[in-house]
Amino acid sequence: MVSAARIRVILRRVPILILAIAVLAVGTAAVFHTPAMAQEEQRRGWSLRDLLFL
Repeated sequence: MVSAARIRVILRRVPILILAIAVLAVGTAAVFHTPAMAQEEQRRGWSLRDLLFL
């Protein structure tokens, strides 16, 4: 059986673990989102897409 002291140590570290996972998730999302924004090209004139999907 797990001792009370061991449970206290685990419970003390849980918020740090949750914060670390949240930071990693936000960082990963930023890495995947930034290249998509950087690849958007500026529009110059009309394209076939503009004519078909007004």
